[in-house]
Amino acid sequence: MEPIWLQHYPEEVKPIIEIPENLRLDEFISQAAKDHPNEYSLWFLEGYYTYKQLDELINRFATSLVKKFGVKENDVVSLCLPNSPQFLVAFYACQRIGATVTTLNVQYKPAEAIHCLKGSKSRLLVVLDAVYDGPWNQGSILKDTSIRNPDDVIVTNLVDMAHGLSPIKKALGKSLKKIPVGKAPGCTKFMEMLKTVPDVVPATYDAKSHVCVLLWTGGTTGMPKAAMLSTYNIVSNIYQAKEWLFKIKSGDGIIGILPFFHSFGQTVVMNFAMAFNGMIATWPRPPEVEDFLKELVKVSKYTHKTFIYFGAEILFKRVADLPKDVVKKFDLSGVFSLCVSAASPLHKEVQDAFEDKTGARLSEGYGLTEASPIVSADVFYGNRKSGTIGFPIPNTEWKIVDRETGEDMEGFGPEVTGEIAVAGPQVMLGYLPSSAEDAEEQTAKCLVPDADGKTWLLTGDIGYMLEDGRITLLDRKKELIKYRGHSVFPKEVENYMYENPAVLEVAVAGIPEVGSGEIVKAYVVLKPEYKGKVTEQQLIDWAKDKMAEWKAPKQISFKDELPKTMVGKVLRRVLRDEDLAKKAE
Repeated sequence: MEPIWLQHYPEEVKPIIEIPENLRLDEFISQAAKDHPNEYSLWFLEGYYTYKQLDELINRFATSLVKKFGVKENDVVSLCLPNSPQFLVAFYACQRIGATVTTLNVQYKPAEAIHCLKGSKSRLLVVLDAVYDGPWNQGSILKDTSIRNPDDVIVTNLVDMAHGLSPIKKALGKSLKKIPVGKAPGCTKFMEMLKTVPDVVPATYDAKSHVCVLLWTGGTTGMPKAAMLSTYNIVSNIYQAKEWLFKIKSGDGIIGILPFFHSFGQTVVMNFAMAFNGMIATWPRPPEVEDFLKELVKVSKYTHKTFIYFGAEILFKRVADLPKDVVKKFDLSGVFSLCVSAASPLHKEVQDAFEDKTGARLSEGYGLTEASPIVSADVFYGNRKSGTIGFPIPNTEWKIVDRETGEDMEGFGPEVTGEIAVAGPQVMLGYLPSSAEDAEEQTAKCLVPDADGKTWLLTGDIGYMLEDGRITLLDRKKELIKYRGHSVFPKEVENYMYENPAVLEVAVAGIPEVGSGEIVKAYVVLKPEYKGKVTEQQLIDWAKDKMAEWKAPKQISFKDELPKTMVGKVLRRVLRDEDLAKKAE
């Protein structure tokens, strides 16, 4: 029986596509270097790299990895770098020789970095000098890992490959501490490796079993662990995205604000751009919103490129919150080809304001690290349905299962709410056993085979299916609030709270309370013009008139800002844990 969503699929999109079975990720770049050698592959801090330049740098670095360090197929190389040319060079050099990459957030504290390095059994580390010298205390934390020799640490400065910046600008930036620097005695210098004469033999391996990347995730449940994504997983996701975004042209631009160490930025920005000879415009950290628009318009006019903007809601909200007259200062016509929000729910108020001020179209997608990460997206070029995460992309299936039993649920609408399960070639191999004590147990819990031999990934996300096969995402299973027997979805309460004109940002979490289970608490950032004019009790009273008694927040706390990850996800658990810690004092 044909899945219901295929009856409503865009006619230009094939529901089943062919995916190459043994293609390395770096081959996208080597092929582009042959076909489009002088096309730009990357813009970074006022400078450009062509595909020919990028490919040669990858060859040089790959040669050095093999000849200097003896890196072999399946050896693990850790990258702790911000978005930069160095990240691309190191990542694709590893792919060229068959090494496995694992990525670390540059903001990790020492204990978090140690956990990842030990769990992945990393052989080498490529790290920013300021991180190595500062938070990592000149690498002293590495004594507890498999990387004990400073020579096995490859260090680079943020602007080493920013060839668009003059030496004077670099020196001034460092002296004024606008460009972080650090000392790394005894370590190998990234730039010295790029002087190696290129002489590398590309690896050949089984793409379906070869672990391409180990990406750290909180998982669908439990402690952080490394998701094992095969080369075939990633290549599949790229081809699926290319089919869904059928209007993308060779050479188009992609905005690279999402961090490349995260699955979203790594697949839909970095790898996806390389697959269609695209050009990434990237920054080492998210720029101020007006600086971002100014620089993007400048790059767009110089290159004559339009840009795809993949991001989390917070990135689009920063533009949406600008006054209209400020946005009009920038000529955004022809700058955005399409915009996609994922990584966190997209609220309609943000979607509408962004589109109104930019003239661009903003749709919602959905994914998770364990699925490489793209699972679904709404229609970009036709009739979309706001408030849903769209349709599953080609070669992907989904269904709703019971949250407790895992049994399939039949029917549509909110009354058939359960856990979202997905299947497709992008679903991970499993969690790396050495990455956490319960990794194998969690793999068994979230990867469930059926009688037909198909493997279903239980996502840990809660939602319900509509009659056209789209899904409405409600919330994370582990963030569901239980109040006196009622299930309260934080996103739904947040959507209501955004209707109040005083609310700039809001996050909702459950706080344990004897007798009730959990009470609903809202953490609110007020718009500047409402600060000191609106009280917590006024918002509580307003909420009572907007939603059912068991959904309305019983407590509200004003915040100057909400804690977020580097991809813009609001960290509800951090807010909740802070409250619990205060109660325990």
